[in-house]
Amino acid sequence: MDFSIKALTPLRFTTINPESAERLFKRPRILRLFKASGHMSHNVALNWIINVSARSAEGRIANLLCECYARSHAAGLTYKGRYFFPLTQLEISDVLGLSSVHVSRSISKIKRKGLIENCDNRQIRIMNWSGLATLGGFRQENMEFLS
Repeated sequence: MDFSIKALTPLRFTTINPESAERLFKRPRILRLFKASGHMSHNVALNWIINVSARSAEGRIANLLCECYARSHAAGLTYKGRYFFPLTQLEISDVLGLSSVHVSRSISKIKRKGLIENCDNRQIRIMNWSGLATLGGFRQENMEFLS
């Protein structure tokens, strides 16, 4: 395997055998949801290629913050622009292919622009969604399946 996956928070998952999946896919609504999920995953993957190859450090971080907020919001885990953001600056640097120093400086710039603020307990508050989304080139339609 050329990559690894690490859970940063507790999670639950399950597996499904091929026969059960085949029975599920005979249900039109379930099949549509799986297709939509695949489409969203494709869009998110393309976005990450662009994110790592063509965006500035500030843009990469802004895009990551927007995507995490959109996912949290879809799960009902946001409140007045606040959401739990468990990543440390070192983990952000690893995810985005940046040095931790560059991440630190870029986050400071994003804060000075008034786009975000840190809250207690690893929470971030988005102060200016439009500005953050523009900086990160974030496209909400890539996440529409979550709604």
